[in-house]
Amino acid sequence: MTRLRVSNGLVLAALAGVLLASSPLFAQFHSAIEGTVTDSSGAAVPAAQVVLTNQDTGVSQTTVSNDTGAYHFPSLGLGKYTLTATKQGFQT
Repeated sequence: MTRLRVSNGLVLAALAGVLLASSPLFAQFHSAIEGTVTDSSGAAVPAAQVVLTNQDTGVSQTTVSNDTGAYHFPSLGLGKYTLTATKQGFQT
């Protein structure tokens, strides 16, 4: 019976190749939240301050709604979030 011998360098190179090829599998999950700020009649509310707070970490992000009332928070990690929108002359 003939034995097959593999050098440590070849094994490490093969392992490194497998790890590099599978790196997208190890990517973290990210999500986004987007929406539109509207008043009680359904009209868009531009320039409203929108605050998104991670309930677990207490970290907040702030943005301002655009001319159509739209806002967007990209690249969020997993967690529970609280969203508030404020503008002078409106209730929160």
